[in-house]
Amino acid sequence: MHRDGNVIGPNVAKYRYQRNWTQDDLVGKLQLVGCYMTRDMLANIETQRCSATDKQIEFFAHQNASLAPERRLPNPQKSRRIRWQVRVTIWTRTSSLTFSHHKGRHMIPLTQYGRMAEKHWREHCPGMVRELERKGLLHQMLLEAEQRTKDEMANLRIELMKQGKTAQQAHDQAWEMVREKYILLPPES
Repeated sequence: MHRDGNVIGPNVAKYRYQRNWTQDDLVGKLQLVGCYMTRDMLANIETQRCSATDKQIEFFAHQNASLAPERRLPNPQKSRRIRWQVRVTIWTRTSSLTFSHHKGRHMIPLTQYGRMAEKHWREHCPGMVRELERKGLLHQMLLEAEQRTKDEMANLRIELMKQGKTAQQAHDQAWEMVREKYILLPPES
């Protein structure tokens, strides 16, 4: 693909960096407004390995306009402040492997641990998932599982590095010790 065939990619990356968003953060925001996007797709657009579709460009424009906190428009006679506000509420229920969005609330996107947990739980613990969905608690429990995993892994990594392990060895060993507590639960019988 010719690099000049995708002029929006670097601008999307610049916009994302200015807001200190990860690719997962922007993907989550795009998914909330109905754009099908994955982190890999976004990475390919940003690095100009593939072109953005017209629909994706429309969603990027929506993100840029609706999430900018304030914009000042130059006016030689009088400068006035324009405020952009998000007025999008999604009332659909989805059960993607990235979001468990429910009842019009804007949900925090799941990280890799949350997505891994959701995929594993749906496959190996479908009864638990159905019950959590029925109570409207699935997303909350996934967030809790990923947070506990991150916190416990961080503490273990520190301890393991004090024992002389390299950062990678400490990370790998911490993951082995924590993963079955919160993420990779045993299958239902």
